[in-house]
Order: sequence, then structure tokens, then C-alpha cells
Amino acid sequence: MQEALSIQYQGQCIDHASLSSAVAQWLGGELIDADLAVSVEGGDKPAPNARFELRRMDESIVVRQFHNLKNGCEDLQKALPFAIAIAVDARVVQSRDASLPPPTARPEVRPPAEPEVQPAPSSEPKVERTPPVETIEVATLGASIEPSASMPSIDRRPHVFQLILQTQWLSAVTPQGVWAAQVGFGWRAVRWFEAELGALASLPDTAALGSGQAKFVVAGTIVQACVRHEFAVTLRACVGGATGVVRAEGMGYAQDLQATGPWWSGVGGVDIAWPARARLAVRLSGQVLPAVRRPALAVRDSNGVEVSSLHASKLGTTLALGLSLSL
Repeated sequence: MQEALSIQYQGQCIDHASLSSAVAQWLGGELIDADLAVSVEGGDKPAPNARFELRRMDESIVVRQFHNLKNGCEDLQKALPFAIAIAVDARVVQSRDASLPPPTARPEVRPPAEPEVQPAPSSEPKVERTPPVETIEVATLGASIEPSASMPSIDRRPHVFQLILQTQWLSAVTPQGVWAAQVGFGWRAVRWFEAELGALASLPDTAALGSGQAKFVVAGTIVQACVRHEFAVTLRACVGGATGVVRAEGMGYAQDLQATGPWWSGVGGVDIAWPARARLAVRLSGQVLPAVRRPALAVRDSNGVEVSSLHASKLGTTLALGLSLSL
């Protein structure tokens, strides 16, 4: 809010620090859309008055004026931040106490009508002259209003580190799906781009293989780059790669063996995140993992001949649910 607000006010009634703090208090936080800018003009003389304009990029969205206030500076200090907050986020109006009287507007001021001049007789129809109307906009709240917490908003700051915790169903690396946990770190370079690095590990699982079973666990790392767009929620599209190992152990055979094999795959997917708190978001994601190198579990006889095997899918998938915390 401090970066979006610019002030050209001649006097002591309004200053940048107190105004930006009051607006942020109404909004429930300092973060607003980076495309928005608020400019304030005015002064203490002849009486405290102000005018603000809200712009998105180069487009003017809202213009409001405040003058002829009943209690002068006191009313201006209350009305101006509240009006700016409403213009930035209409949900602020929900926090206003319903018991307060509505703002008192001054009546329209009409200049005296010019004396009617009797026209000379003419065949043309008579045209009545209407005096111009000048409307003076006045905003007087008249009572102290305590802001309440607004709904959570999306963290739109650039240059932000993120901590990501999620659980996922992984059906890409092993012959059957497994549950896995993932911990990751993200870096938002600009508002529309993020990079992530994560580490995952699965719970142990088993699969029937020939006359026995194979027990296996999966571990790996994922690197991806994402483009993002903000609505009421945040949508992302990501691409990257993943690699790791599968550790397998035979159970119920004449000779049970343990072995470890690598896996590689591409990563592509989308996710959606919606704010739960000021810097905490819930994230739901889905990905496809085209295999580059996939492991296979095999059983061989005493002569080394393969008698049964299980292969991982060529195109795997993941479905994950977790939390993202901006640091």
C-alpha cells in the first residue's frame, strides 16, 4: 500500500505514513494489486479538502472529492482512508457498523436563475432556459469507525520465498501407485513466474510378483518452472523434470534380494491455490510424468532367466494436496 500511494497535500492534516497505515488497517493488510495506484491531492486551506484518484495502469477507475466537511480535519482523516479502502476492495464496506447513520450530503447548490426576457413575437417555438446545476460531493462520516479483519487476500508480492508441504498419490515410478510426502521451496522472481525445488519420499508398499511379493519405496527430487495468474485464486502451469531411486526387496522367494534402481521423468501440470490466511494458501495440483527411464521389478530363476516382472507406466500421474507458506 505504501508503494501504491502518492500524496501531494499542502498542510498537516494528511501525511503519507498515517494515511497508508489507516488504509492498510481497513484492508486487513498492506498488500494490494501491483497494477493499482492511488494519488491524493489537497490541502488545509481554505479548509481541509482532498481529492483522490484510483488508477489501474493508465486507466482511471475511481475519483472522489472531499470538501466542506463539518468537522474539518477530523472528518477528513476518517473519511479519506475508508473511501480509498472501499475503492480498492469493496468487501471493506461489510465491516462498517450498520448502526451508523449514512453520510450526510449537502444539497445541490443552484445559482440564481437569470431574469426571464420576454421575446418578441415569433413563429418559432418558445425555448425554456434551465440554469446549470453544480453538484458538490461531501463525505462526512461523523463517528469513529473501527476496521475489522477483511477476508484473506492473495499474496501478490514479488521476490518471495515459499515453503511447500504436500501429500500426493504417485502412480508414475512403480508398477502401482504409492502415497508420498513432498517438501519444497519456491522462489517468486516476478508476479507471473515462480521456480520450485522439492524432495519426495513414499510410504513402503508391496506388489505381487510371481510366487512372492516385492516391497519397495520411492525417493526423488523435482525441479519445475511455473507461470502464474491471479484471480480470486491463483492458477499456475508448470514444466520441469524429476529424478530419484526405487529401492525394492523380494519377500517369499527361495532367495530374497535387495536392489536399488534410478528413475527419470519429465514433469508437466497445473495447480490452483486459494488463500487461507494472509500468507498461507491451500494448493491442489495434478501432474503428468512422461518416463525417460523407468524401473522394472524382476524375478529370475537359478539360471538367470527372467520368469516374471513388473514395469512402471510410460506415462505416470500425480495428484497432490498441500499448503504453501510465503516467507
